[in-house]
Amino acid sequence: EPPPDIGLKYDYYIKPGGKPYGTKEKMRQVNVKREQFMICQMIARLNDAATWFKDQTCAEGTANYDKSFIFHHSLDPDNNEGGEKTAKW
Repeated sequence: EPPPDIGLKYDYYIKPGGKPYGTKEKMRQVNVKREQFMICQMIARLNDAATWFKDQTCAEGTANYDKSFIFHHSLDPDNNEGGEKTAKW
């Protein structure tokens, strides 16, 4: 899950498809707080839902409760080979 001080560390955004890629654009503080709240709440709730689903459907001792996943190594659409997925499915 994201760190509680994510809004202090990331007060900018990178526009999708921006050229040159990776140009950071400063966000207004009110937007930083809004985004921080939504990201933290959304990820926490999705993790809660995934845990509940695994508790209901997976045989005991077989569920992966690790809360980490590498979606991709780079956000650059021109340089994104994907990340490692260690789950068996």
